[in-house]
Amino acid sequence: SWNETSAVSPSPPGTMSSTTSASHVTTDVILVGCGAPYKSMGSVHFRQLIYEPDLNARTNVVAVVEPFFMNERNATEAQLSGFSEFKDRIAETHPEVAFAQSLADIPPRTHAGDRPCVLFIACRTLDIPMHIDTLLNNQSKLQVTHVFLEKPGAPTAAELRVVQTKLESIGAAVCVGYNKCVAQYADLAVKKARSAKGGRPDVELIHHNDYTLADLPEVFSRCAEGMLKNQTCHEISLMVSIFGMRAEHVRAPGAVEVLPEGTRLECHAGFTDFSSLSFRVAMPERAADDTTYPDVRSITCSSTRCGGDWSGIDVHLPGAPKAEEFLWPAPHERDDIQIMLEEEPDMRSILAVAYSTYVEYKRRLFPHVEADFLARKAGGAPIPFPVGLSSVTEAVEVLEIAETLEPMLKSKALEMDCASPGVTV
Repeated sequence: SWNETSAVSPSPPGTMSSTTSASHVTTDVILVGCGAPYKSMGSVHFRQLIYEPDLNARTNVVAVVEPFFMNERNATEAQLSGFSEFKDRIAETHPEVAFAQSLADIPPRTHAGDRPCVLFIACRTLDIPMHIDTLLNNQSKLQVTHVFLEKPGAPTAAELRVVQTKLESIGAAVCVGYNKCVAQYADLAVKKARSAKGGRPDVELIHHNDYTLADLPEVFSRCAEGMLKNQTCHEISLMVSIFGMRAEHVRAPGAVEVLPEGTRLECHAGFTDFSSLSFRVAMPERAADDTTYPDVRSITCSSTRCGGDWSGIDVHLPGAPKAEEFLWPAPHERDDIQIMLEEEPDMRSILAVAYSTYVEYKRRLFPHVEADFLARKAGGAPIPFPVGLSSVTEAVEVLEIAETLEPMLKSKALEMDCASPGVTV
């Protein structure tokens, strides 16, 4: 129904609603890649920007760019997907929102000099470079100040660096939407890791998908980029953004250890990939005055395609008899997720699970955008993204780590007999 009451997400404990700010400048938003209602991440971004009270109080959605459904040749698909009905409803309730097929079709922003503008790009990863080039050709009228890229931002680290360079050329600050980095379980795990006394803690990042064995051929072919870039990239983003891991750490001799009991390399539908993967990275000790990230001794990452529908972070403090577990979704969050799915039965369950974390991401993003815009407008230096909002530099690091690990882990899996018979790499 896309109504306000079913969209509202409560503030997580310990967070401050952004509407409590004494003063702020309104931020214009342009969304690229809305997609089908309830089915796409772009539609969730739009829904939150329009209906979440502490987001719409400080934002103004000026345009939605939907290349596929706004193309007349795809009118039938637009009707069947529900996009046409959604667009008509928004035209009635929010006539100020322009719909367009391309960034080139959007009229100039009315308040460009007085407001920041965030461009949300939530389209297919392969289409991002095209939209970036269109933005560069129309930046004089759009004056985008900040860009949010849906993860991973590009297929490879090299391609994301090109995107980064192009956006830096117009002065746009860029972040990538790794939503787990702002989830409550991550905040709690970091706090616990920082509390370690008498030594450095060990951390394990866990990510289970709920596919069946029969699903694996379809999963392997659809996620041909592999588990590290498709599933485990979320955990690598946690490693990078909240625990401070860098590619140099995984390249260090002897730093990476494959854990055979949690690792299985298989071939399905002609694709060789991990159905489960567990590895540990030894972390160098941080300088005493380096407090940006918690000083952890090691980070273990464990991912399975067929293990359930939850994620977690285990923090093992020195001398503690067992690790402390932090889950996502938390038990109390599952009730909210179930209510949302009952109210919106067409919504993909994964979008309902991630909904509150994307609200929290935006609650942190927009105050930063406002402060950064005002600082630069006053002649000051740009303000770096706070920990948890993955900068494009960190997102490049995520892809670089994944690309460094993949051949290393596959080779070690074969050596340790963690592969199905006949599998080669």
